[in-house]
Amino acid sequence: MGTGHKRGNSDSLTRIRILSRFRCSRGGEKLGRDKRSRDFVYLFVGQTVSQFGSAVTRLALPFLAVTELGASAFEVGVVTAASNAAWLFIGLPLGVWVDRRRRRPLLIAADLARAALLVTVPVAALAGVLTLAQVVVVALLVGAFGTLFDVAWPAFLPVVVPKERLVGANGALAATENAAATGGQGLAGPLISALGAALTVVLDAVSFLVSAFCLAFVRVPEPPPAVVAKRRLRTELLEGLRFVLRVPFTRVLLVAGVIGNFTLGAWSTLGLLFLYRAVGLPAAAVTPLIAAGAVGAIAGSVAAGPLVRRFGDARVIWVAPAIGAAVALLAPLARPGGWLVCFAVGAVGLGAGLGTFNVCVRAAVQSNVPGHVLGRVVASIRMFSRGAWPLGALAGGALVGVVGARVALAATLLLFAAAPLVIFLSPVGRVRSLEQLVSSDGNTAADKVPG
Repeated sequence: MGTGHKRGNSDSLTRIRILSRFRCSRGGEKLGRDKRSRDFVYLFVGQTVSQFGSAVTRLALPFLAVTELGASAFEVGVVTAASNAAWLFIGLPLGVWVDRRRRRPLLIAADLARAALLVTVPVAALAGVLTLAQVVVVALLVGAFGTLFDVAWPAFLPVVVPKERLVGANGALAATENAAATGGQGLAGPLISALGAALTVVLDAVSFLVSAFCLAFVRVPEPPPAVVAKRRLRTELLEGLRFVLRVPFTRVLLVAGVIGNFTLGAWSTLGLLFLYRAVGLPAAAVTPLIAAGAVGAIAGSVAAGPLVRRFGDARVIWVAPAIGAAVALLAPLARPGGWLVCFAVGAVGLGAGLGTFNVCVRAAVQSNVPGHVLGRVVASIRMFSRGAWPLGALAGGALVGVVGARVALAATLLLFAAAPLVIFLSPVGRVRSLEQLVSSDGNTAADKVPG
């Protein structure tokens, strides 16, 4: 625990307004103005700004391809896919690389590289030489450096935040991420109209510079990576996968995460088709109902810390998505008129269940996986879970053609209920806190897994 933070004297500490909601220890302490909490504020502010910038670019780049480069529907799909392809190809090798190095320099380098790449788009557009190929390459490389950042920051967060405060810290970051997904894309339309798609991309470049600047002020000493004999890349990749697949709690969280992301991918397709085709709503009425899911995710992220302190992380990690799955089943009941509230409530339930689950999973992995393999474990889990999203989206669209949007949506939400059930039936479902799965000698279960 950082200096100046002891149970019993938290009332005497200066409170930081932007983090006042995120209580992170059992005694109700908050992230105060000691050295480590100031470092977290820098990390939090940088992430907040860059997440909003990235949300704008996710809409601006495809819009640029259509409006200024005359891209076809397939070519727009290529631009979108390029932004997310890196996880499938370099996610695991980056996990090895991250575990061999200090994480903060990697985070700063990833931010600076993304800023430099994005600036080339408006420069080329102003010079009249922008091509679709450049947009695709920029999207691909920005996605690759984004993957590096996404692997490194969960491994870096335990350096900045004490173990007992990881749930609250992850809740703050996840709430920002969900708010950015909604608010950032909401801002994108007016910005594109006012500045043009190419110049709008500059704002994302600036946001990455802000993130790098904030990370440069993080002063907490980062321990050097563990010194190990140089091994083949394949050996280290398999070591990370073995940790995930052999340790009970990481294995079950991986399975539940794949189910959750598959469901969310299907929801992203089915929610739109259901409201537009089955219910018959105009496009303007569809958007706010879909956005209700993001509102739920924000609420679930914020609530994760208090819930964990009250009930224990092992319980919250399956009870929250179980309740969310039950509430989400209201969504397929929606019809024109007052019945539309069923979809809104169902979307909030699904978002809240997943939001709470994601925060607890991040904190559990950061707290219970040894640091020397944390980057590889994060990369392994995210490669499978994020890979399930596009598969879910494709499956949802295909299922509509067979059984219709309403039945397909109901079937998908029933599948989501399998995620908390898997956790409940595992060793995690038999304890209050994941710390109870830690061996009596003080090592995590992961430490005992043979290499």
